[in-house]
Amino acid sequence: MTGAAPWATAKVRGRVPIRGLWWVSPTGAVALIVPGSLYLAWHYSDAVYRDAWRTPKALESGTVALLYGGALVLMIAALIPQFAARKSLSAPWPGFTTTQRAWLRRICGWLFWATLFGYAVLFAAAMARGATPSVILTALIGQSSGDDLKDAFEPITGITSFTQMGIGFVIVAALVLIGGRDRKVLLRLLLVLFMALVRAFAASERLAILELIVPLIAIGAMAAVGSRKDSIRVALRFAPAVLMPAAIALFGIFEYSRSWTFYRARSSGSFVEFAIERFAGYYATAYNNGQLALTYQNQEGHVPYRSLQGIWTAPGAEQLGLYDRLNGAPAPELKPIFVMFGNPEFNNPCGICDPFVDFGPIGGLIFLGCAGLIVGILYLLFTNGNPVGLLVYPPMFTGLLELPRYLYWTQGRLLPTLVVLSVVGWWLMRVKDRPLPTARAGPKRQRVVAQ
Repeated sequence: MTGAAPWATAKVRGRVPIRGLWWVSPTGAVALIVPGSLYLAWHYSDAVYRDAWRTPKALESGTVALLYGGALVLMIAALIPQFAARKSLSAPWPGFTTTQRAWLRRICGWLFWATLFGYAVLFAAAMARGATPSVILTALIGQSSGDDLKDAFEPITGITSFTQMGIGFVIVAALVLIGGRDRKVLLRLLLVLFMALVRAFAASERLAILELIVPLIAIGAMAAVGSRKDSIRVALRFAPAVLMPAAIALFGIFEYSRSWTFYRARSSGSFVEFAIERFAGYYATAYNNGQLALTYQNQEGHVPYRSLQGIWTAPGAEQLGLYDRLNGAPAPELKPIFVMFGNPEFNNPCGICDPFVDFGPIGGLIFLGCAGLIVGILYLLFTNGNPVGLLVYPPMFTGLLELPRYLYWTQGRLLPTLVVLSVVGWWLMRVKDRPLPTARAGPKRQRVVAQ
């Protein structure tokens, strides 16, 4: 059953003012995540690194200053587009026309079936490799190691990539649900979230669920910020005070089945202490790993890899060995460096470090400045109700929050989804004022629509 939401059908006098939300903006998101986590990584002593995470501290003061500079450049660049002329919507955010909403529902269905196909193949392959429901359940309750499950859920190149269409699906589904109740879309959304959650637990791939939840939070918060209730608007401004502890709690739930099974007998502290220490370790060791990469992975004279990884691992380019051909050597690997000088168990490469590894100090600052300008433009389009911004900014927001750990924007898992979302956004802009698409129409009606 489908019904229009009150704010989607009510007549609006004048124009609806555009409102943003500080922590959803690029500058706010980076300010919320990078400065504090980088300070703690620098503040921890070598003894803490060795005792808690079994790696020596390598992070240097010069690198800390460089990373603070990179974050500042990104934040300032992201602010520049916000001084552009603001557009006012003639309807509540996101401001889709009736035709655009009709197309959104169709596209939502297509993305759902593509996602379902990917998960069906992934789960079938995992079961064939021994990941039976009983084995998954045993791992989930923490009674066995998840290493075998992780191997069973090894992706199938070119096929299980369809699971990444789930990112596009949840974004489109959220925008559909903002415009009105739709039971079918809601049930499909819950199904995709459940499948991603199983994948995240079974394959030790937290990103599989986070890259769906974070865009939903961004869209939901932006929709709620226009509420007429002052209490809701005030609560949204302070939402990170609740969301950050919730993120740590979610992290702890994953760690219970992922690593607590092993460390429980070797730890004298409680699980809560272990989870908080582990959470801090993922960020601290990421910066530390970035220092190791800057020190030992000299990219001078080499084609940049990690900052452009999505291009080199794209279908076709990877099979042709495009990077190897252009570089004259295989892609650089960080794992040997972590084995020799760090701890391969904590293998986050530090996303904000990657541009400096690939392009040097000046080139890294230029890269981060350009990145900030792009996400700043997308955020402006997002708040202005532009279809491209509405679809593309939410996954870019995920990348902002993950910047201390890895450069999510350039990973191969995201690039195809960004292309699809960009094309869908462009199409929605073209059909804004067109007649409604009809599945059943006579010849005369079809000729009118075609015109």
